[in-house]
Amino acid sequence: PCPRQPALRSRHRATSAGFRRFRARACSTRASTMRKATKSAAGTCGLVLRVLALWVAAYVVRMGISMVPLSVRVRLGNEAEFWAALTHATWFTEFKSTEWLRAVSARNAVQAPTDALPLCESWGCTTPVLDASQAVPTVEDILTASHGLTHPLLVKGVGLHGKLPKFASFELAQQHLNLSKTYMFEVKEERADELPRGEEFTMGEALERMRQSQDLYLRFSFELTEDNPELDEGLIETVEAIKSSKSGRSMRKEAGVDGSLRHCFLNYGTRFHTTQHTGFIANYFVQVSGRKLWRFVDGQYTPYMKARKNAATHAFRSELPFLASVPGLEDKLPVIDIVTEPGDLLVFPGYYWHEVHNLDDDALTLGCGFRPVRDVLRSVGNTLMPSLNPAQALMALQLVPGVVSEVSRKVLSIGARQRLREKSQWVNRERDVLDKEAARHVARMDEL
Repeated sequence: PCPRQPALRSRHRATSAGFRRFRARACSTRASTMRKATKSAAGTCGLVLRVLALWVAAYVVRMGISMVPLSVRVRLGNEAEFWAALTHATWFTEFKSTEWLRAVSARNAVQAPTDALPLCESWGCTTPVLDASQAVPTVEDILTASHGLTHPLLVKGVGLHGKLPKFASFELAQQHLNLSKTYMFEVKEERADELPRGEEFTMGEALERMRQSQDLYLRFSFELTEDNPELDEGLIETVEAIKSSKSGRSMRKEAGVDGSLRHCFLNYGTRFHTTQHTGFIANYFVQVSGRKLWRFVDGQYTPYMKARKNAATHAFRSELPFLASVPGLEDKLPVIDIVTEPGDLLVFPGYYWHEVHNLDDDALTLGCGFRPVRDVLRSVGNTLMPSLNPAQALMALQLVPGVVSEVSRKVLSIGARQRLREKSQWVNRERDVLDKEAARHVARMDEL
């Protein structure tokens, strides 16, 4: 036995130091063995309980999945694989399309079952239209009709008054545009499979050539409104005509027009189109002259759009051809068609797929849009709170590598300039020291 205190029953045991040490070691070894055995038994029981818990959880998940319809499971699986492939291509391959992403995109675009896509389940496939010919809508009307600027909205005829009608036709544009300024135009080649090339023309030369050959297109021009203040004032008047019934503030303040990017599109005829693409900032587009057909697809259908990220513009583009040329695609994707006419204001949020077709064969088409810079905060909010809009959150997540690379590039360039400045200052100090030494030596030589 190993009592807590050794019993001193005999003189030999009391005086034998060797026996006491042996007994202490034996008791210690026995206690350690018992502790290890107890711990091992407890570990085995815990492992068994964990395995049972995992088995029960897996059984519950399996039963829950089996209750979900097959079409929904197919859709969720396809979309999850697409977002994983797109994130991998964006974060780890410098925005290059990988075989995995191409394979998943091709499968989703072709094999997506119709019943797996909820066709306009939340708000329908029609766009809210507010007519400003009777009464100009308020900011609250626009927010209500567009579900808080989360869906496209068309305001008819809000820009038919003021300075904007001065540019409503080819002849009027020739009279009021600054014809001496030079811009970079896209030149349409004769062969349809050839990409347009860029060439500089003055506005006067471009307008004459447009009407003759219809092979020039001014796309995303940020200088047109700067060179034509009257056009810019007409665009601002259009947005400023919409006011809030509560605060009295105009849509100009509510939308942040003063701190926005202005981009314009100018062409003649119908030879030019814009394929499906999407940006991450909302767009307030004013149709100045001509007519355009806009075909929208909600961002939640991005896994079926053969989406690729553009590293240069932080936008997404689709490798699909025009939706109108893909048989049966409109039955799978809820397409929303909107026609804008002179004086119309089209508002649509970021991350909304859209392609644009010019409709007038023999007319000048001019339109300009506002892109509020402060709308970037909404993209950040979608990333931080993905429950608000999961598709937009996943698309916003793809912006992180590009933004980080740009910021790091600017930081590194700032650091490089700082180091160059410090080195230049050091060289100047050393040159001053050498000049002083040389002057002292010259003076010493003159004395000698």
